[in-house]
Amino acid sequence: MSRSLGRRLAGAALLAGLAVLLSPASPASAHAYLVSSSPADGSTVTTPPRTLTLHFSESVELAATRIELADSAGRHVGLGALRISKGESTEDPSAVVAELPALARGAYRVSWATLSSDDLHQTRGVFLFGVNHAVHATPFNEPVPRPEEAALRWALFLASAGALGGLVAAAIRRRRGSAGWRRPLVPAAAAAGAGLLVAAGLLLDQAGSGGESLGRLVSSGYGARWALRELGLALIALAALVARREARARIAAMLGIVGAGATGVGAALLGHADAAGTFSPTRVAADAAHLLAAAAWCGMLLFAVAGVLAARRRPGGERVARNALLGYAGPAAACVSVMLATGIYLASGVVGSVDAAVLTLYGRALLLKILIFAAAAVAGLVNHRRLRRAGAALPVRTLVAEAVLLTLALAAAAVLTSGQPAREPEFVAAPRLAIPSFVDGRAGDLQETLRLGPNRVGPNVAAVDIYDTRRPAPAPIHSVSVRVTGVDQAPGPALTATNIAGTRTWTATVPVVAAGRSVVEIAVTRAGLPAVTTRFAWTVAAAMPRVRPATVSTTPIAGSLRTLAAAVAVVLAIGWGAFGRRRRRAPGHPEVESPERAREPAGIS
Repeated sequence: MSRSLGRRLAGAALLAGLAVLLSPASPASAHAYLVSSSPADGSTVTTPPRTLTLHFSESVELAATRIELADSAGRHVGLGALRISKGESTEDPSAVVAELPALARGAYRVSWATLSSDDLHQTRGVFLFGVNHAVHATPFNEPVPRPEEAALRWALFLASAGALGGLVAAAIRRRRGSAGWRRPLVPAAAAAGAGLLVAAGLLLDQAGSGGESLGRLVSSGYGARWALRELGLALIALAALVARREARARIAAMLGIVGAGATGVGAALLGHADAAGTFSPTRVAADAAHLLAAAAWCGMLLFAVAGVLAARRRPGGERVARNALLGYAGPAAACVSVMLATGIYLASGVVGSVDAAVLTLYGRALLLKILIFAAAAVAGLVNHRRLRRAGAALPVRTLVAEAVLLTLALAAAAVLTSGQPAREPEFVAAPRLAIPSFVDGRAGDLQETLRLGPNRVGPNVAAVDIYDTRRPAPAPIHSVSVRVTGVDQAPGPALTATNIAGTRTWTATVPVVAAGRSVVEIAVTRAGLPAVTTRFAWTVAAAMPRVRPATVSTTPIAGSLRTLAAAVAVVLAIGWGAFGRRRRRAPGHPEVESPERAREPAGIS
């Protein structure tokens, strides 16, 4: 390692962070939560629906999806076979469709459960709809993370921190001329091996809780992402063992870099970075950088605390420990910088609004994690100032406090990756969709203009203005019929329109049974002439998501957080650039190891 290890780490990380933060990004979340349904929760339809459609935020496993329908008396209603109408790729949201029998008038309860294809998290829920019967929407019920899954994820984070922290600690100590620089390498290899075992246990736990076949999971896309993380941990373990021979330091460094990258990307793909919407390399890169920075910071600190406690028992050990701890300042500051910029950016994809942050378990866990990391950063700054103060004792208590805070922050991160992000539609006021006011077209000698309102599922009034372009008109209009058909629905009934006396406008009340793309068919008959049929493409607006009354604000915050993340990254990059220039102009900086101090025996381990 060169003398400018901390500066280079910070510069490279921040430049990469700027690249991903300023590049286009798609939305993300995690877990397959229910975005909408048709019929919608709390809705009343006048015509019995032919199908039941559940739109999820990401791809789901059809084999692990269960949908049950019951009437108001609790009687089970049989459904047809389930199918996925979209979302065959694991990067796409899914819509699960079930064929419905003929439903009588009344209230119906839908209970569903499914398994996310991306992270193998199980989600479930209930909603109500009525057929010519008023019902109320079901209250929000946030799923609670399973304690065993959260505990396994915490153990995996700690193992990754030990593996990465050991490599970085050895590199720092080797750069500063410590005689015992190899000591962190064996614990780092052991931590990486433990991570391999914990990751295997987590896979078994998720397969068992989701009711999926282990063989099917291993052979799926999830298995490939899991194997990528396992490969990364194995390469880190190999790098730690190879690095014990100084002649192979370059090979060890390459193995460590590749292993860290594979571990970070694999963990990001298995977590909350690759979910709703299309695949987002930006979010995967940001999530990987965030995970690696947190693990490296925590791991370095754990080795630093262990080394300080051991060095204090040796003669002259306190001076050597102080020198070693000063070497952690640059890399630790670089990790904090990367975590700050990427953390703000990643929050834009997992928290939909201020209300979602303060009213959900996930949002509160995220706020707690932020507070803990902020407290750890403050403790680290205090420790660094004390280390630079001549004659001051080693800040052992605050070092231990910083380490404890970071392990608690990793526990909060484990809860977050086991939970459902706070992006439920009812906490976020969605922007109103632009709906067409009218469409017009020409069929033969007739010019027709169509209006449909209120353009929602249920009864709608179709108003058709019909003009005969020939003068004189060959024949008066005898009748007009209107039919509305959804793209995925059976043809609706053709209803006779009524002419508004003294005008060219014909109106009919027509049922609309599904939102989305539809076709409005207008048939005009005239005495002695063939019927003229016109088909207009029309989009029926989906029901606006039910949003709770705002406690603080339900305004979407994703855009503001992304802008803030980019601004923070720019400021940090400028700051690190200025710091690097100042360091180059002052080669005698106290943190730079002197030749005399480099020859001192090291007692830190």
